[in-house]
Amino acid sequence: MTETEEPSRRRRPQRPPPPPPKPKPKPIPTAILVPLLLALLSPLALAWRRALSAEFGGGPNRCAMTYMRPAYFPVPVNASHGCPDATTYALWLYRERAASTLTAGGAMASVGNGGGTGCGSAIWRAGRSIPGIFVPGNAGSYRQVRSLASETARRVDARRAASGDAPEEGTDAREEHVGVDWFTLDFNEELSAFHGAVASRQTKFAAFAIEHVLAAYPPGTPVIIAGHSMGGVVARAALLELAATTRPSVDATVVFIAAPHDKSPAATQPAIARFYERTNRAWVDANNADVTSRVAMVSVGGGDADRQVRPARAKPPTAWTHRSARRKNPFNVTHAVAGSIPGATGVSADHRCVVWCQQIVVPIAETLLDVASDPRQQNDAGGRVALARARLGPSPEDQKNQTPEEPKTTRLDAAAALALDRSPSLVPIMLALAIDALVVPQTTRRGGFGVEGATVRGATSLFAAPVFVRSRVVLVFVLGGFIGGAIP
Repeated sequence: MTETEEPSRRRRPQRPPPPPPKPKPKPIPTAILVPLLLALLSPLALAWRRALSAEFGGGPNRCAMTYMRPAYFPVPVNASHGCPDATTYALWLYRERAASTLTAGGAMASVGNGGGTGCGSAIWRAGRSIPGIFVPGNAGSYRQVRSLASETARRVDARRAASGDAPEEGTDAREEHVGVDWFTLDFNEELSAFHGAVASRQTKFAAFAIEHVLAAYPPGTPVIIAGHSMGGVVARAALLELAATTRPSVDATVVFIAAPHDKSPAATQPAIARFYERTNRAWVDANNADVTSRVAMVSVGGGDADRQVRPARAKPPTAWTHRSARRKNPFNVTHAVAGSIPGATGVSADHRCVVWCQQIVVPIAETLLDVASDPRQQNDAGGRVALARARLGPSPEDQKNQTPEEPKTTRLDAAAALALDRSPSLVPIMLALAIDALVVPQTTRRGGFGVEGATVRGATSLFAAPVFVRSRVVLVFVLGGFIGGAIP
């Protein structure tokens, strides 16, 4: 190579030309998409229309009303007592036909000494009483205790009047009629079925309330807990929360009133599913047998008229009703449906009605008075369940050979039941999509839906656009609801 020649340079390999752009898929024309969605959703709409009608679930409401003269007295709870969320939640004491001059201090001074009517007046009958705690459910009020509390108060007075205020010498201690002092939790009507953090916060307060109430009674006093809807799940979690502290296990009788034991029927967040998983896993854990073995569980379902917690979801899980190799003793549990309770034949109560339906509340009140007056309460959860089964009737598992013939249902009723049983989260999801569509300003979406103007057509497009765009999300939740509902 001479001096005038330039050194040869290595040529870089040329990059291959970019591939041609892929053709964008053409959006489905509106003229095809809208009729297709209508064809798919119309059967579901008909099923929901039937499910929300008065004819579904046994026809018109056959529940008789319960009447009461309620009085609520605040129970002091604050941070100095170690109360979590003392500024958010509250605890109340219920008294039936209380004297107008009765103060909160006077009401608290009467706990353990009666549980009947007329506290602070001349009609008050002194006697022994044990605590009862009402835990409201999703968006529930603390005032929902009034039907159950008024019935127990009046009926313990009737029992004492019929047999004497105190047992005579030489008679069985069973003749001592013990009342129930009802306390009720105020959760500010929070939506515990949707949010796991809310359910966990309520659990901590409920555990504190149980311990705080029991401190006003002699050591070893049993407790009655009535949980409506999600309140039943929170009650179980609270008993487990108490077991995590230094306090020994308590003898508890828990009445689940239309409670979804296995999972929330309105879950829209993974947090509530994790709350259920933690609670149910701990409840069946053999390490917690010292807690659960002392709990008598009485489950009551509202029947077909309950559109929120269906009969299949109000039924105790099979893990509670079948023996397990991991547990030496089975759970002490019984289950009854409204229509099978003696005196409530043909009655089916919706989710709100079940807490005041007389044909359901009266047998529960009588059951709780039997439990309160039974001297075998301590360390005999099975005996308490036997008392409940005698009042509320045997569970469906105990009367397989005596199952009455079910009423005939139409195909539309079957479709409505299927929609309620297997797509429980569909309605909250559709409502969430609708709210998002109506609140969030929309622009042109994929698929060619332009949203402009304030006309009726524009408003319709405003709602339809995100629903169509997120049709895959809706499909996932619909299929998830059906698959989840099909799992026992």
